Amino acid sequence: MPEGEPRLPGQYAAFHSGTRRASSQPECPRGPPDQRCVLGPLLLMSGGKDHTVPESVVRATLAQYRHSDAVTDIIDFPDRGHSLVIDSGWPEVAATVLDWLRRQSLG
Repeated sequence: MPEGEPRLPGQYAAFHSGTRRASSQPECPRGPPDQRCVLGPLLLMSGGKDHTVPESVVRATLAQYRHSDAVTDIIDFPDRGHSLVIDSGWPEVAATVLDWLRRQSLG
């Protein structure tokens, strides 16, 4: 995240290809996810028709956070592909995510 750009509560890093790059929190090491650095909450989304990042990979990522104290959830969209937030039907995905954010007091 660029320096000085506003952050959401609990936001600390961006995820790229399954590895966390904690550029916005220098005290968190780069590399594989470190549950101690998750300020959460963390929402993972899985598209059942996603051939780029299959559900098994998303579930493996979820498992890496099983010891985290942060809220860590997964939402499955069985009829969606990799571009679930920009393909047709995106309003349903957006509404689901907004509902999740509200439950976390972030929306």
